[in-house]
Order: sequence, then C-alpha cells, then structure tokens
Amino acid sequence: MTGYDMFADLRIPSDYGRNPRRPKFKEAAELTDVEPNVVGTMQRLAPETAAAWRNLKRAAAGVGVQLLLVSGFRSVRHQADIIRRKLAAGQSIEQILAVNAAPGFSEHHTGRAVDIATPGTRPLTTEFESSAAFRWL
Repeated sequence: MTGYDMFADLRIPSDYGRNPRRPKFKEAAELTDVEPNVVGTMQRLAPETAAAWRNLKRAAAGVGVQLLLVSGFRSVRHQADIIRRKLAAGQSIEQILAVNAAPGFSEHHTGRAVDIATPGTRPLTTEFESSAAFRWL
C-alpha cells in the first residue's frame, strides 16, 4: 500500500526511536526452526543463535534447570499485529510501548533474541526473575 504509515496506524508517536534514541533492527535473512514454544508454535532463530540456545538448554538441563522457549524471531508485521491486538484489547499505546518495541525496533526481528520461561512461571512476566532458572542464568 503506497504511503502507508504503520506508526500512524498503530498510534505510535512519530518521534519513536529518536526520543529517546533506539536502534532499528532488520529482519533476519536466514532462520532455522528450533522448537515449538510454550503454546506449540514452531520458533525460528538465526542459525548461530539456534545453536547457542540448544547449548544453553543442554547446560541448564545438566544441572536440573528447565528452560522454555517463549518466543524467538518476530517479523515486523508480527510485531505490528501484537500491538494491534493489545490496542483492540483496550491498552494504550503508552502501556504497550512500555513492554513491546515498535515494529522495526525489536531485536526479535534479527532472530538473535529469545524470551524464555521455566515451568511454574507465567511467560512474559517478571515471575521468571524469582526462579531458580533465572538465578542459574
């Protein structure tokens, strides 16, 4: 769509990324399937990150710590969809941007970022910070 302004559509302030300064991230050129996440959706990561994730999980398991993959690669479009869903659920853009990067500004676009959890903690909450898995990391 010519002239489409995703930020305006999502109600993201036009100075996002400049004030305060935030880096932009390009989408990964190469991704590999890693494993299903906590809800069963296959997650993809950049190849070197996939290898690092597998090594981390193996090391954790060796000391009795279980790590769960919550999310890996997210496209710019998927990041925008997350924001759209939250807006539709009644959250303000300010609330959303306090915990989610704007499309184009998430390290998840690179395939080199993961969100993780462990059994007994709700994904994407601060509960993980009180877990044995967090202390092990």
